[in-house]
Amino acid sequence: MAIAKEEWKTKTKRRNFFYLYDGNKLRHILKIPEIKKINDIKIENKHIIEYEVPENLVDNLIVFSTSNKTGNLGYNKCRLNEKNEIICDINVNIKPEMFEINNNELRNEIEYMREMMSEMINDIKDFIKNYSLNNNFLIGMTKTRDYISNFEEGLISTLMFPDDNQRKKSIEQVMKFIHQIWISLLIAKLLNTKQVYRSVFEQGTRKSDPPSFIFKNESNLYYLWHEYQYIGEAPLDLNNEKSEFFDNDNIMWRRRDIMVIKSKTGETDFLKIKGDNFSKADLVIECKHLPIEKWLLNHEMFDNLLKSLRAYKEFPPNTNNILLISIFEIPFDYKNRLEQEGITIIDGFHPNNLNKIKEFENYLIKILS
Repeated sequence: MAIAKEEWKTKTKRRNFFYLYDGNKLRHILKIPEIKKINDIKIENKHIIEYEVPENLVDNLIVFSTSNKTGNLGYNKCRLNEKNEIICDINVNIKPEMFEINNNELRNEIEYMREMMSEMINDIKDFIKNYSLNNNFLIGMTKTRDYISNFEEGLISTLMFPDDNQRKKSIEQVMKFIHQIWISLLIAKLLNTKQVYRSVFEQGTRKSDPPSFIFKNESNLYYLWHEYQYIGEAPLDLNNEKSEFFDNDNIMWRRRDIMVIKSKTGETDFLKIKGDNFSKADLVIECKHLPIEKWLLNHEMFDNLLKSLRAYKEFPPNTNNILLISIFEIPFDYKNRLEQEGITIIDGFHPNNLNKIKEFENYLIKILS
């Protein structure tokens, strides 16, 4: 018997998973009857699982791993060395369809991602090329970067997770980021951007952080924040109208998907620009990439959405220009209630719907020119 050791650290991107390829499908070794889990060790921020593997199966093992510093994906075929240790150093060609997927919902999400996100990824790549950017502008969003660089490799980096729920969560997170980044870059494109001064997108920009994206057209300079977080404490004189925004600990946490402010000073040095320097935003965009039933069609979900949208009007940098963009059509009754709240809606919005993109362009010119 030989020992295969899976290890991951909760505070880093380093992790590895072993799969067995039987000539037909890749299956995680926990699903192989002949392979036994013998140790499950948790030490501080490290988790190690050891498996006992029959020697005759080692040549069929493939390890998928991410590096400690970059999170970049790697995979290799394994072998036994003279000390009966498992060594994984043989190059191997892997395709996403080699993974065993028994969950129909996961399979549907993968197909939806291929259909909806591929054009967005192509648009992002074009923008990167036209403005001489590179994929390093995505800070900490390793999987999203994988998908933009190579969709198939990105999908492999998702399917390497043994658990279908982890796979679905990973796919939905990546789709969210791709959708947000595509819309952010589309704003710059539709406003006829001539120069980009900064492009650093990361998850959870704090309110004291500089803009993720600074760009300029012939007339104006713009600051754009991606996932701008507002975390605030309830004031002592909190009134009933604002109490809905705060939790039981009198803390409010809200994250704007996209926030745009037109510069009044022309400052391009990002170190001198912070979100909490501004009391007003010119535009806040709420991005919805999932089918309606996953984010809207029950009262609790709708109430939470309204609470977020109302908070964008109340708390700095506050704005009356709130745009909700959805890939899918929003039912009339929900759309009507949102519009009564002063929310502008563009639904059915995706790269192939040129009429909706033109509507978006007209809206941007009206609000930001």
